[in-house]
Amino acid sequence: MCEVGCGEGTILTYFAKLFPRATFKGVDLDSEVVKQATQRADAEKLSNITCVERNMYDLPKDFSTAFDVVLIADAFHDLPDIGKALDTVKAILKPSGILVVIDFNNASAAQDNLDNPVYSMLCLASMGYCIPCSYYHGGDKSDVQGETMGVENIVTAINKGGFTISKQQPLNSIQMNIAFLCKPN
Repeated sequence: MCEVGCGEGTILTYFAKLFPRATFKGVDLDSEVVKQATQRADAEKLSNITCVERNMYDLPKDFSTAFDVVLIADAFHDLPDIGKALDTVKAILKPSGILVVIDFNNASAAQDNLDNPVYSMLCLASMGYCIPCSYYHGGDKSDVQGETMGVENIVTAINKGGFTISKQQPLNSIQMNIAFLCKPN
């Protein structure tokens, strides 16, 4: 499994413990969180995790068609070029591989989120972090949406990027997140 935008390695560590014979790679742009993810894996004595500081658009050759699963958790909305990102995912997935996207479960249109108690927090976080990060890393103004991207726009981007969503499932009791299981077309 490869996690794009692995952060501090929380998800990688969880799965590496569950599947000790599997190999896990994490990719993140932030050298500090890659260091933290590596320290976390070392502290847990997990030798099946490797994390690299890398732009996902420029992955090493050994990533090519190497993964059964690629995970993008709470980072899809941050990608500066979603089409290019999904092309990269297709290049690193095995032919029978699965893309898992986990992101925020809100509507794409602001007016459809009036009953969503966390939507205003997502807007604020997006303006202060997600959108500036996407622009800093080369995002096109027409593509960058931050945490307010919304389910409808995520579905459109995944389909436009050459994937078919085989399952879409809200997560956790407050349904703040949603998971998409996707196969390349």
